[in-house]
Amino acid sequence: MKRIITFLLSLIGIAAIGFLAIIGAQTLIKDMLAPEPVGTTITGATVIEHVKQVNKHIFVEQYLSVPITRHEAPPSWGNLLERFGVRQTFVVLVRGTVPAGVDLSQLSENDVWVSPDGRRVQLTLPAPQIFTDNVALDPANSIVLSQSDFCPDLLCTTDVEVMRRDILPAGREALLEAAYQTGILHQAAEEAATYYEQLLRALGVDEVRVVVPGHAVSED
Repeated sequence: MKRIITFLLSLIGIAAIGFLAIIGAQTLIKDMLAPEPVGTTITGATVIEHVKQVNKHIFVEQYLSVPITRHEAPPSWGNLLERFGVRQTFVVLVRGTVPAGVDLSQLSENDVWVSPDGRRVQLTLPAPQIFTDNVALDPANSIVLSQSDFCPDLLCTTDVEVMRRDILPAGREALLEAAYQTGILHQAAEEAATYYEQLLRALGVDEVRVVVPGHAVSED
């Protein structure tokens, strides 16, 4: 009886060893066949690729209002007609949106420094600019503050033509100047620096410094 029990225990031990051997072999094969984890190798080219991939240019849009005054009187000898009150004057509050940001087409690998271990990156962005071609006037919400028109259309420009030819173009230029005076370029620099710092940190970079020429941006 004792020999039978010993024999059975031996069989159980052998079976257990075989089972563990099979499990170990399966695990080894699985580990050998499993693909190695691929990490992001940070290089200058990698940084440029990710920055241009998001393709974010505009960082600030300011909606502004500027007053525009337009005065016209028909030409006459000694301004005689104007002296008799033949003239027109418009004061219009022109509204519109002015965008600013960075032109990523100017960015190259020369604008990126990466430490040998890829854990520190310095990115120098192009200087911020106002995208003048994207200024959007808002005639529907522009307001005529005052209007004095004592000049017949035969002698002076019509109201519609005055708005199209003179007031809106002058308003566009005034909006650009107003945006510049309110610091839109520095605001765009701050927003761009923050955005791309967060982008690079998301790639696994430990230390990020974003430089914007002509602007001292805040650093966390």
